[in-house]
Amino acid sequence: MDIKNSIQVPPMILNALTQNILSSAASGISTGPYGSTIHLSDATLQNEFIAEAILNGFETLALDQDVTSIQADGIEAGVVTCSDPQIAAQSNVNYLVLLDGIEYAAGAASVTGGAVEIELITDTPGTYTIIIWHKTTYASGYKVIEAA
Repeated sequence: MDIKNSIQVPPMILNALTQNILSSAASGISTGPYGSTIHLSDATLQNEFIAEAILNGFETLALDQDVTSIQADGIEAGVVTCSDPQIAAQSNVNYLVLLDGIEYAAGAASVTGGAVEIELITDTPGTYTIIIWHKTTYASGYKVIEAA
């Protein structure tokens, strides 16, 4: 079963988010000039709801970042912050970090005072994409930090 939406989503980010949330229930994604599609291999009502929520919630969380690039020296940090009202009542949110499009880190981060911060410190050069999403509505946002 295909779940479609007219929004255009970067394929690398949609694929990583879909695989992290739906796991083996999703057989893949496709994107094009007419929108984005999540292909479900396990089309239960719950998986259909989640796939629709992923697409409908894409980039609806407002994220900020303090820098767009850092030195890959293991010392300098880049911080991505989300203080969107959608997460204010949550105890934690999920995050995913991609390094050059490959999953680098994933987990849950605590929401404190209505906000969450993900700090990136690395000694590995590359393009880091930090994705944060709400655990039940699947609203998400992302930022990119270059490490050189």
